[in-house]
Amino acid sequence: TGNTKFIAKNIQQKLLQWGEEVDLINIEKDTIIPTDYKYLIIGAPVYIDRYPEILIKFAKDNLKNYKNKCMLFAT
Repeated sequence: TGNTKFIAKNIQQKLLQWGEEVDLINIEKDTIIPTDYKYLIIGAPVYIDRYPEILIKFAKDNLKNYKNKCMLFAT
């Protein structure tokens, strides 16, 4: 429904105002190497009390060795 993208863009705008460098990445379409980033903010919708399988797979495949700070928000 676009809620996650809406919130992500608002977070991006605020971080840009604070002088932070921000990349908005869609894990369904884009490639990301998490260790290239100091911080991760991951947004996802919740369907019937569950995150989408693509997010769960992404986390299992890519975040095992990620040692920096990571935040997850749900819409």
